[in-house]
Amino acid sequence: MGVLLLPTINVQAAIILEDTTDDVQYYKNAALQGSGDYRDEIDFVSIKVKDTNIIATFQDTPREDLNYDYYIYIIWGDNPIIDNFTVANLGLGLNQVATYLTNGGGGIVADVSNEDTITIDGNTLVIPIPSFDLIQTVENPVQFTGHAMIIISLVEYYRDEVTGVPTSGMPGFTNIITIISLSFLLFAFIIVKKKK
Repeated sequence: MGVLLLPTINVQAAIILEDTTDDVQYYKNAALQGSGDYRDEIDFVSIKVKDTNIIATFQDTPREDLNYDYYIYIIWGDNPIIDNFTVANLGLGLNQVATYLTNGGGGIVADVSNEDTITIDGNTLVIPIPSFDLIQTVENPVQFTGHAMIIISLVEYYRDEVTGVPTSGMPGFTNIITIISLSFLLFAFIIVKKKK
């Protein structure tokens, strides 16, 4: 009798909010001119919390520039007195992330702000979350909000936004992995049957 060893994949779950792409809005003179495939460097693909970071992914590489603004706001808990949140800003001269947490009675648990910690890695903004270990609802956040904008002039700009309740996801774990694994099992079963 033999032992069948199956390959395993180490996949860490992430809390994720996905956005439709090619939905960047173009404004001129405060009026919407169109929505579509404009300015991929501000077009959100997703916002997720993975490990101790917020990862904001765009269609193209985001830019740290005075004409660009990236804003991420995560509400961690449903506190009736005040939101527990993390907020991040990159652009317009800012590179800052802050976390504000309170207990059930409204007492401050964390009020931390860090500068120059947001980095650009390929098509993502990597945002280390201050006081991550103190967030009690990290696996069940209330809402993610993201805004990205490029200012062309005083009367012309492009923007994209995403807001909603995130879900738990398994990045990189798709139906193709399941199909490959089942095919492998079937192939192994056929080989074992032929050898008998």
